[in-house]
Amino acid sequence: MFVKNLAITIKILLLFVLITFSCTVKKTTLSSSNKIYHSFASDELVYSLFYDLPKDNVYSVGIINTSGKVITSPKFQCASDYFGRYANVIKDSIYGYIDLKGRTVFFPEYEEIYWPEEKYGFALKNGKMALVNRRGELLTPFVYNKISYFNEGFAQVKKEGKNNYINLNNRKLIFSDSLDFKLGPIYNSCAIFVKKKNGMEREYNEGVIRVDGKVIVKPIYDKIVYLMSDGNYLVRQDKKYGVLGKDGEVLVPLIYEELGPEITEGLLRSKLNNRWGYINAKGEIKVPHIYDYVNFFSEGLSGYKKNNRMGFIDEFNNIVVEPEFSFTKTFNNGLAVFKGDNNLFGFINRKGEVVIPPIYLKVFDFKDGYAKVQNENGKYGVLNSKGKLTIPMNYVSLIYSGQNMFRFKSLNGSK
Repeated sequence: MFVKNLAITIKILLLFVLITFSCTVKKTTLSSSNKIYHSFASDELVYSLFYDLPKDNVYSVGIINTSGKVITSPKFQCASDYFGRYANVIKDSIYGYIDLKGRTVFFPEYEEIYWPEEKYGFALKNGKMALVNRRGELLTPFVYNKISYFNEGFAQVKKEGKNNYINLNNRKLIFSDSLDFKLGPIYNSCAIFVKKKNGMEREYNEGVIRVDGKVIVKPIYDKIVYLMSDGNYLVRQDKKYGVLGKDGEVLVPLIYEELGPEITEGLLRSKLNNRWGYINAKGEIKVPHIYDYVNFFSEGLSGYKKNNRMGFIDEFNNIVVEPEFSFTKTFNNGLAVFKGDNNLFGFINRKGEVVIPPIYLKVFDFKDGYAKVQNENGKYGVLNSKGKLTIPMNYVSLIYSGQNMFRFKSLNGSK
């Protein structure tokens, strides 16, 4: 599926975007208070932790590498991305993991168990959650309604209706019980906390606090939109966006209709008076607001739209690729997706030259030198950067899992 905004870094994946993929797991229905949310929401396994699922095991999931070698035949109900050396799997409604060599370990003693990083994870039993290590050993009692958003040695926990954070090393809560927090990870040693607006039962202001307890941004803003990779904070007030510095000072005034959300290659996409351009971290305009739309900068170029056509500019607003395309995405591995006049998709290089012709119904960005593509028959395969198929167009589903691995889905015994 195409989206206009590319998830440019792993940090953007922490923006709570939920991309789901079908799983079939026989499991007990959880109440809404026990639904599990965490930052690695691109995994189909997470879907099984969120929603009731069909009881018929229609699909099976296997793992294949980018050379087309099947590492594991389709025998799992679900499989996740690889987090380090391991991916989460479910088989016969039992949760566990698989390593890079295809070896599996399962934990029937838990209703659910999941590791969103290599070392630490969470388990569910009788409606409560606990922190576990890779061996599945308990590190805390089953006292939490939710454990989520693992990052920088911390995880968010929810107990008795309030969110806090736990130090994964010593398993101690790091903030006072008087505080409550927005769903999200600790990032750059900071977290977003919330405070009820005066007289408003369900409306909150938001602020930023460091893990040492120092309040950096008082809870006076409608929304702390994003903890940015450069240590600054994207905020919203009265439907206008701006940027605060590391100490809470205003760097970019709150005058923009849209911003970012992330600064890439020193530039922040911004919308002013219904036109798009770029500013830097100081709020200085680097590319004037003259475009219908701009994408994120990647590999020195950004896609832009003008008069319903798309091309690419550099950081100095020089046109590098003329606006001759109806659709483009950002550059990855030196190639960018484009849409041809035949309404099919291919890839161009930085000169705008067609490298892989538009013969595919869907194409996805290159990752680690490989891209998933779909033909007009609905089958998926994988290309290398030269356009050669390394995984044939035989699969009803392929999802990149990291570590040069794809998981594929089998339907009723077929690929």
